[in-house]
Amino acid sequence: MTYDSLDKYKTQINLAEFILYGNYGFVLSESSSFNSPKLKKLHPTETYWSENKKKNVPVKTEEYVIKKNEKGFYTYWSPNDDSLKGKTIIDFVQEHHKAKNGGFFNLGLVRKYLESYMKGGKYIQPDKSEFKILNTLKENDTLKLEVKNCTPYKDRTYLHKRGIKNSTIDNPMFENIIRNKVFDKNGVIHINTAYLMVNLSGIGAINVKNKTFDKSFSGAIGDRGNSIVISKDLSHGNHIDKLIITESFDDALSHFQLNEDTLKNLNIRYISTAGSLCEGQIALIEEIITKQKPKEFIIGFDNDVSGNFFRAQLMGKLQVADVILSKDFIEESKAFAYTHIECKREKLTGIVDFIFANKNQEEGIQNVMELKQYIDIFNEKNKNIVYEGVPFNYTVKLADDNKAIAQLTFRNTKENWQLIGNLIAEVKYEKGLFFKQEIPIKKDFNEDLMQGLQNKNHSMNL
Repeated sequence: MTYDSLDKYKTQINLAEFILYGNYGFVLSESSSFNSPKLKKLHPTETYWSENKKKNVPVKTEEYVIKKNEKGFYTYWSPNDDSLKGKTIIDFVQEHHKAKNGGFFNLGLVRKYLESYMKGGKYIQPDKSEFKILNTLKENDTLKLEVKNCTPYKDRTYLHKRGIKNSTIDNPMFENIIRNKVFDKNGVIHINTAYLMVNLSGIGAINVKNKTFDKSFSGAIGDRGNSIVISKDLSHGNHIDKLIITESFDDALSHFQLNEDTLKNLNIRYISTAGSLCEGQIALIEEIITKQKPKEFIIGFDNDVSGNFFRAQLMGKLQVADVILSKDFIEESKAFAYTHIECKREKLTGIVDFIFANKNQEEGIQNVMELKQYIDIFNEKNKNIVYEGVPFNYTVKLADDNKAIAQLTFRNTKENWQLIGNLIAEVKYEKGLFFKQEIPIKKDFNEDLMQGLQNKNHSMNL
């Protein structure tokens, strides 16, 4: 049986129906719709470490959004895990049946399971399903309509409540990025603030924001994971002095307003991910750095666990050595400058994989041993800083394809991810010459702005 035979399961089984009614413990999320189903599974309360305090909190909800790709395959992605994007029913069955089968559930077993499902009483043909899931092409048409329905930014209530002045909103750098978007919910009209998100093909998504009473809303229409909010280029052909990245574009506007006196004579651009950092966004940032060659890249993510994780993740995955590093540094640290660094998080544990592609196993051994020297020095230097006194544990795996993987594990805390970001800057880049970090005093720059806090004395070189 050929690999293509698996395609019928990806197209003929409605993934929303399969997950929801297949005894996997999922229910419909409150924000689900028949065109865009969202399924969630809340795991039991467990004890784990969060923000330096041991307490009982609910484990993060397992949540999936079901979509169709351009091939017509039902796919799922997770808003809680950026590695789960574009997965199909094949991936879902393998992942959710491995634990019951000793960690083993090959494609033959998947095929057998899905054939049995299609012949059983729970199977519903896609054209008879209550979930009429749109494919990507129709979503693109929907996005064009949503963009067309956006209006000039006249109602500025949202940004005014966040302390952002008209002079900031009307700065030419932010021209045509901010719009109003009207939303009618059961006869109640909401006038939202919308940031247009772009990719190499044009507008790829809209980031919609609002705040009523004590409730805040933030959502995206379109392909947020492969799009970014980016300010207008006013450099007129010159290299950018500072490329500044934040999670929210609210924070970009706030950072500019806090630092306008020092930034107004520089060529600067702001980037926002509008939430968690995704693979496609990293590729776009790589493209901007390669083409525009900024003198400095300022990382202004939130001052929390996620913000420090995103910083390490971004620096680890960017491949911009030829643009920002000197030839001497690349020659001295070639294995580190081009290595792929994968940052991951579990409930308790932070994980960083240094993945070396080597000519042979001997070269792999040399690379991981050289890295170990850095880690030993790093552990000794930071032994009184690492949270709970836990060192960064170092293990090595040599693969048959000449790849060598050096893995660091540590407690998943803000402080430790900050140190990991420093380590990546040290081994992969020329320290402090390109990447710099500006840390909000509060959680983010908008909170700093709201409380009148200046961040200009709260920045640091890596």
